[in-house]
Amino acid sequence: SGGLQRAITSATSYLFPIGTLDKGFNAVKLNFSEIPGGGSVKAKFCSGSSNPTGHVGHLSTFCSGCSGNYEQPADSGYNRYFASNECNNGAPQWLILDHTVQNHGYWSFESSNTGYHYDMEVYPNGFPAVNSFSAWRLLKHEASYGADPSLSSVNWTPEIESTVSGVNDLLTYTKNIGCYSGAGVPGGSFTGFSHFTMGMGGVGQALPVQLLSLTATPTGKHHVLVSWATALEINNAGFFVMRSTDGVNFTDVGWVPGHNNSTITQNYTFDDRVPQNTLYYYKLRQVDNNSKFVYSYIVEAQLSDGASTDFALYPNPTSNEIFIDVKNAAEEVKVDMYDISGQLVYNNIFTVATTGTMQTFTINASSMLPPGTYILNATMNEERFSRKVILQ
Repeated sequence: SGGLQRAITSATSYLFPIGTLDKGFNAVKLNFSEIPGGGSVKAKFCSGSSNPTGHVGHLSTFCSGCSGNYEQPADSGYNRYFASNECNNGAPQWLILDHTVQNHGYWSFESSNTGYHYDMEVYPNGFPAVNSFSAWRLLKHEASYGADPSLSSVNWTPEIESTVSGVNDLLTYTKNIGCYSGAGVPGGSFTGFSHFTMGMGGVGQALPVQLLSLTATPTGKHHVLVSWATALEINNAGFFVMRSTDGVNFTDVGWVPGHNNSTITQNYTFDDRVPQNTLYYYKLRQVDNNSKFVYSYIVEAQLSDGASTDFALYPNPTSNEIFIDVKNAAEEVKVDMYDISGQLVYNNIFTVATTGTMQTFTINASSMLPPGTYILNATMNEERFSRKVILQ
């Protein structure tokens, strides 16, 4: 008739053996550090979800202090970047809890008294296998005991500032990132009571490697040099180099070990011997120490016979400069760029200093063009090369 109520008489741990018929046993333990001198706490587990996707409410995918697509400094929610994780030998730590558990449920608490200070552990009836090694913790949402916090319109993201003792609480009470080694899923250090659900990172410990660049450059009739650099690595086992002739179906052609944990720029190369002179596509499959993996963007290299022109364009995507490498070009290289509507937005003729050698030309794209997708055409030696360029 509304939950299991227990008298709280001392600052110690109290177990609430609660659950539902359809979701099973989903116990929760409250570890009190301060109590108001007596009173009781009522708890219930709710198995239903009013969110059509089966999740409890929704979470932001942005991260305070993170980089790239995760950056939104104004976000005051659970997603954070820590320059040093005291629970993992001081290594940098992304913590991006952008998922809740689908088709599981949530816990609700209330008390007539105030002044409780506690952390908590829940013992869910099973973990999704694909996410069992991800970062996990409990998230809190302030609402009345009888409210339904699982609606898709309910945002669980901004609650941290008012519900925990400090931002470092995210490191101390998160599973699989160093400090917590218990059997349950932790959360805290909370004050007051409300609703709780489990938040988790999408892949391992989230964004284990920050890729600075990736290029593929022909170095001979049957060789392509694949080069890349990282700005930061967390638990990085290494990289599989993958090759394709159609840009869709890729196969592994090599393995390069990573640096595990690194906060400085690391440069990598892989010399790929290819069977024929044609257009090749490359990408990386980065693997962390938990065997989780992510793919990089795709780059390409055009090989040709004899003294024909070798052409390479990198990095792509880019947020600043575009570099063009050409070999065996004649006296000039004509470059045109068009936007997606077909309008000419850039043209130039580069002079070749020494024929028969590798030449590099630079286009300062970010100073001239807005972010978007462009087509770059390069003409030399009566050959025409065309590439799609993404300016970020």
